[in-house]
Amino acid sequence: MDNVDGTNFDKYIKGINELLTTKAKTKNQKTFESIKQSYEAAKVKGTGKVLLTAVGDSDDDSATVLVVHDASVKTTQGNIDHHYRWSVDVVKVNGEWRVDDFNPVN
Repeated sequence: MDNVDGTNFDKYIKGINELLTTKAKTKNQKTFESIKQSYEAAKVKGTGKVLLTAVGDSDDDSATVLVVHDASVKTTQGNIDHHYRWSVDVVKVNGEWRVDDFNPVN
């Protein structure tokens, strides 16, 4: 999600959607629609790095994973560094792991 490119936002969304379940795609569609214009206008470019992951709970077809990652974002208004902590729910869909939900952790 950190490899954002406001100059090609549709490609960015396509790449993210390949990792999501139908439920997650539906949930995030409104968010993506609302940020698209501002990301394109500000020529947002971001990169990120996963620093740590840990499985909190799992079974054969689902898991909750804690993800710690940092991101650097460049825009026409300046640069921003983010330090994210997420709880990510993943499920198997047709044998492939997909993100079903994700929420920030404080």
